[in-house]
Amino acid sequence: MSKAFLQTQALFLALLVLTGTAGADLLADYRFEGNLNDNGGNPSGPFNGSPDGNPTYEAGVYGQAISLDGDDHIDCGNNGIFNTGGQITVACWIKVASFTKTWQAVLTKGDDSWRLHRQGDTNNINFTCNGLSTTSVTAGAVNVNDGQWHHVAGVYNGSEIAIYIDGNKENGQPATGTINTSTYPVHIGDNAQHANVREFHGLIDD
Repeated sequence: MSKAFLQTQALFLALLVLTGTAGADLLADYRFEGNLNDNGGNPSGPFNGSPDGNPTYEAGVYGQAISLDGDDHIDCGNNGIFNTGGQITVACWIKVASFTKTWQAVLTKGDDSWRLHRQGDTNNINFTCNGLSTTSVTAGAVNVNDGQWHHVAGVYNGSEIAIYIDGNKENGQPATGTINTSTYPVHIGDNAQHANVREFHGLIDD
């Protein structure tokens, strides 16, 4: 998989893939090749990102990656398509520079809906989808704060919520229901519901 993705009914951000119920429809695709453009080709898009602060570009897993230094992030907007409700996959490559804040965010739609982020003050990654019968899973056995690239993915398929690190399922729990909607925008490297206090420090690639 190239950089990052968020997928539900159909969202793919090259930094994040979001796909959904009827299959892996592409919602948005952020490749970070010198810009924040959405290359997903979704009919409702594009959902180009807007920088907050001064994100830069560095060598990534594939081409370039976005570099966030702990006080900047990317705002992808609040289009209703991001409120997927049903099945969703959120995934990307990350390289942590430092974990200095609790719940540092990778890709989120506030706290109300779905989020892929640091688990509290640990060195682990958590995936949460509020509204489900089981809302949260953590990859507690994998330290991602080691200066290396890791592929991280959160998946809800309608019957299970799971988290994968480097292609391995680290935790999966039975889950059913509908993911809550949120009025907060999708942020890469921050959580808009806790603006500017959970910003990521490191590289993110699709």
